[in-house]
Amino acid sequence: MTEKIMQDTLAWVENIAKARGRNVDWAKRAVEESESVTEEKALKLGVIDLIAESEKELLEKIDGKTITLNNDKQVTLATKGAVVQTIELNWRQSLLNVLNNPSIAYILLTLGFYGLIFVITHPGSWAPGVAGLICLLLAFYSFHIIPTDYAGIILTVVGLALLGAELFVTSAGLLAIGGFVCLFFGAVFLVDQPAEFLELSLHVVIPTLAASAAIFGLLFTLVLKSRRQKVTTGEEAFAGAIGLADSDISPSGGKVFVQGELWNALAEEPIAKGEKVEILKLENFKLYVRRRSP
Repeated sequence: MTEKIMQDTLAWVENIAKARGRNVDWAKRAVEESESVTEEKALKLGVIDLIAESEKELLEKIDGKTITLNNDKQVTLATKGAVVQTIELNWRQSLLNVLNNPSIAYILLTLGFYGLIFVITHPGSWAPGVAGLICLLLAFYSFHIIPTDYAGIILTVVGLALLGAELFVTSAGLLAIGGFVCLFFGAVFLVDQPAEFLELSLHVVIPTLAASAAIFGLLFTLVLKSRRQKVTTGEEAFAGAIGLADSDISPSGGKVFVQGELWNALAEEPIAKGEKVEILKLENFKLYVRRRSP
């Protein structure tokens, strides 16, 4: 199938070159070997008609030139002194133009990933998750337009996945190191296009990776902090807590007010209403308490 597409493209390019009086051999090499040349060499090879340094110079040089249209009609250009009217992009075209930038797409992909990771590590923080999802959708749209290499995309996704796994798996930093290595090489191979304006610049990749390291470090610190926090729910949350006897408490039962809630309580020694108590444990939805020492 690939060979068929190549042959069809060569035939199409050859027909165009012949119709325009261009260098057929070079046109075919440009397709087969992705050959690129400077403007001076292109002029020498007969690929272009002229070189102009500005719009004004271009209009002056093509003035009086006769061209043949697709319907074989010949037209003589009268461009000397012509007024150039610039048509600005509308807001939608401007947005699409920005999204067509590989550097922007790469940054959006990275930000989207960290937004989702923040939500996973901090349930209830929906704003970063929504922002991250939007960034990911825009990044996927950009990669749909930009000529990308699957190897670069896979390396980038694997790198982000390894960074995410580092937050939940103890690996002494090996997963994180592997993740950043994958991200770097993913950026190198991401764009499958030799055109300079479509290259993913290292001036963007390196700062993005540095920012990723800083964000990852912050998320990792927050995860460790949350793991070390004292349990605030369940049986362990009541052990050692201080409450107030809401009624007389005896081995047969009573009421205690603790952490804003009223609980059934048991005590080995009688405790009078209004006394402060210390919670020993929670068992079968009953608190075992004792009188708090003065």
